Amino acid sequence: MPTLESNGVELHWQQFGQGSPVILVHGFGESAERMWVETGFAEALVQAGHRPIVFDLRGHGKSDKPREAGAYHIDLLTQDLANVARAAGAPRAHYLGFSMGAELVFRRLLEVPESALGSILIAMGRPVMRPRRKATALSVEALSTDDPSSLHPMLQKLRRIHEGSGNDLPALTSLLRAEIKRVPLTPEQIASFRVPALFISGEKEQVVGDAQVLADLVVGSQVKRIPGADHDATPRALRARELAIEFITATNSKTPLPQEAS
Repeated sequence: MPTLESNGVELHWQQFGQGSPVILVHGFGESAERMWVETGFAEALVQAGHRPIVFDLRGHGKSDKPREAGAYHIDLLTQDLANVARAAGAPRAHYLGFSMGAELVFRRLLEVPESALGSILIAMGRPVMRPRRKATALSVEALSTDDPSSLHPMLQKLRRIHEGSGNDLPALTSLLRAEIKRVPLTPEQIASFRVPALFISGEKEQVVGDAQVLADLVVGSQVKRIPGADHDATPRALRARELAIEFITATNSKTPLPQEAS
């Protein structure tokens, strides 16, 4: 996996196949390998004639893991996307993100809509406008405490998940501390989004709420729902890959998107 330097941090990235570029951005506590490669998502894009570009966000996977909250300022995270696109030779691409990754995609394309052919936003909802700071603070406690046995059972479970995934807990804690201070997007900012957008939401989404609240603000966007899927299952569902490929094909050729019950 090649590397690149982005604002003092080394990022690991790779690309597969040929064809139109698709930049994929994983979520919090994930990695490019677990989210896009092991699940077959990247391979599905290759088989459809596209060039998936994946990378580990700072603090994740094989990328550097700084321990200071300042290293995870939102501007640095979105600049990482730009630097990956530059390294991959993808000045204009489709962008696809899950959860935190979807927010990064959205914020980046608000700034430079001309860099995108389209955006696929999986499990992105109301928290980009109304942050769940109390819940985030509890996650900080779960990942930073010296005595996990004192935590609420749900927080103990969260801690075990990240430990079991081999995540760097101090790095993730620093990212969450930065997130607590992040300035939310306003409805006016969201309404100014000018990149073709597909929101994909799990029918049983329990973390960020239904994406419809955002899609109602983004002109021309659509929401598609994955039956039976919760937050974490949504990007791993076969239907999510199918919807993503349909959208990429449609926006590449500028043909109308297929309509179906959502």
